[in-house]
Amino acid sequence: MAADKILEGPWWNVVIKDLNLMSYYCARDIALATKGSAEKKYTDGTLAYNIPYEEWPPMRLMALTMILSYWLGWISGTHGLHDGLPAIQQAYKEGLNDFLHSDEGKKWLQSPQGKEWQQRQGQQQGQQVASRPSETEAEGT
Repeated sequence: MAADKILEGPWWNVVIKDLNLMSYYCARDIALATKGSAEKKYTDGTLAYNIPYEEWPPMRLMALTMILSYWLGWISGTHGLHDGLPAIQQAYKEGLNDFLHSDEGKKWLQSPQGKEWQQRQGQQQGQQVASRPSETEAEGT
C-alpha cells in the first residue's frame, strides 16, 4: 500500500486526534505567552466570563493552522508545495475582507475593538513602508 494514500480509519483515529491534542497545547502556549483569554459577552455587551484560549474555538483553529502551516513548510520543497504560503495568506486575506464588508464586520469596525484594530493596521502599514528602501536606495543611487 502506498505511504502517500490516506486511509480514512487510521487518519481519523490517529492524525485528527493528534492534531486536536497539538492544537490544545499550542493554544495553551499562546495563552501562557500572552496571558490572554477570550471574553464571552452578553448581547448587551457586558462581560459574561473569560474563556481560556485552549478552550476557545477560534484560537484552537488558529493553533491548528499554525501547526499545519509549519508542517506544509517543512515538506514543501520535497513535495512541490513551495507556493503554499501565498495561497494560505490569500485565503486568510479573502476571509478577512469578506468579514469586513459584511454587515457584522462593518458594525465591528465601528466598535472600540474594531477602531483599535484599524489603528494597529495603519501603524503596521506605516512601519512596512518606512522599512522598505526607497527606489533610489534600492538602485544604489
